Amino acid sequence: MGLQTGRLKIQKLLFLTVAIFFIFSCAGLSTQSDTAVPFEQGLALFKQGKYEKALPFFERSVESRTDFAKGYLYLGRSFLNLSKWHKAIPPIRTAISLSTGKMKQEAANVLLDALMGAALLEFEKGDLDSAAGHLKEILDIKPEFIKARDELVKTLFAFADKLMSEGLIDEAILRYKEILALAPALLRAQEDLIRALSEFAERLLQEGRFEDAIEPYSELIELAPEEPGAYIGLAKALLKNGDIVKALQTIKNALQKDPASSEALSLFREILMQ
Repeated sequence: MGLQTGRLKIQKLLFLTVAIFFIFSCAGLSTQSDTAVPFEQGLALFKQGKYEKALPFFERSVESRTDFAKGYLYLGRSFLNLSKWHKAIPPIRTAISLSTGKMKQEAANVLLDALMGAALLEFEKGDLDSAAGHLKEILDIKPEFIKARDELVKTLFAFADKLMSEGLIDEAILRYKEILALAPALLRAQEDLIRALSEFAERLLQEGRFEDAIEPYSELIELAPEEPGAYIGLAKALLKNGDIVKALQTIKNALQKDPASSEALSLFREILMQ
């Protein structure tokens, strides 16, 4: 009797184990089916160029399995082919984070296209800061991407000019410096930076911010060492800031550049009287 009861318990235990295994197997198959079927349907539409119709199928495939890298990649590619650049970027980023090897590289290349498209669109809309941000990200991923560098230079010029027109000269200076970091030999960037630094330093001097004016004048001298005006401005800032010795040496440098400068001679006499 006891032996028969024990056998019944073992049979029940085996039955429960098989039932549980079957349930979980079916659940796994269901999840795979929920992912694979819509993905394949979306892929068929994608290959026919029906990107808009493919979108809900790719969305369904990643909803049922959030680690499905290929689903995110094709979701992003569908948005990309519809020129919906900003919508393409998040799923492509997810695909990159989930994938390895060739698929990761493929996703990275698709991301470059999406970022470029978004940057060009934002440039047209006048959102220059966002455009520059996307282009910088492209160069972080692929530094040798010449088109991205050229577009970034163009965007930064437009951004800096806009900031100058708004009176935000210190911000414009940062943009001109970024341009020179990308293209050190670009003459226009050098000239624009000199102009911006000169205006900024002069403004600080007029506002009585003598110590703050020293740095932009010093940068001006580094960029244009033959320009006496930068030395005169620096000498004024140093004198007003109480550094008579450096002010005297600086105005002497100005007179070496232009001995006939009446402004430099006048300031030289003023310093000597201190």
